[in-house]
Amino acid sequence: MKMSFTYNMVNDVKATKEFYGDILGMKVEQYAENKYIGFKVSEVNLLFFKADRQIPIQTEWAWQPGDATGSEAEIDSFSIEYDETLFREAYKRLKEVPQLLKKAKPEWRQKSYWGLTVKDPSGKTIELYTTPNSKPKDTNPVWQD
Repeated sequence: MKMSFTYNMVNDVKATKEFYGDILGMKVEQYAENKYIGFKVSEVNLLFFKADRQIPIQTEWAWQPGDATGSEAEIDSFSIEYDETLFREAYKRLKEVPQLLKKAKPEWRQKSYWGLTVKDPSGKTIELYTTPNSKPKDTNPVWQD
């Protein structure tokens, strides 16, 4: 068994294309202007379709296991794993649009990975993360650009 597709409704296909493609660095697999866009992540196709009516944009941050403070909403979210180089490149692009970031810099989470929580144009919370080849020696490391 394997997961093949996710189907997501969005208000703005162009903004979704810019966020996932240009900012997060995903390759566009399918695209029909103002109708739908698709990206492939590992074996899963993320498909985003233009909604027929306006969908409310989520303003709360979703609960994420590595970034839980207790004030997040219990709503759907997901995580995307990057290798270290691609993670750094995505973070550099995200710094240009700080309103998409929950916190200004990646954090060392669960003593095992660097994580960054962001919002897409529909308000969906996404955790971007990378597991480094070697763990920091410091028990509470700070991200270095």
